[in-house]
Amino acid sequence: MHRLSEVAALVEFLLQNKHKTFRPKKRFPQGTLRYNLHKKAEATLHSGVDLRTAVRLPPNENLDDWIAVH
Repeated sequence: MHRLSEVAALVEFLLQNKHKTFRPKKRFPQGTLRYNLHKKAEATLHSGVDLRTAVRLPPNENLDDWIAVH
């Protein structure tokens, strides 16, 4: 029964805190290099580029050579 109460407590915790994360999002002070890198990475990830086509092996390319370069 002790295990069941732990599971029930965990489920209750998860349902209560739907909008919270276990680990808070990182915040970077504006104007810093880290902030600028974060914004560039975020913009790249949300740009709509299909990453599958970006990393696809080009035709007539040796897989080992392509992996070595990329």
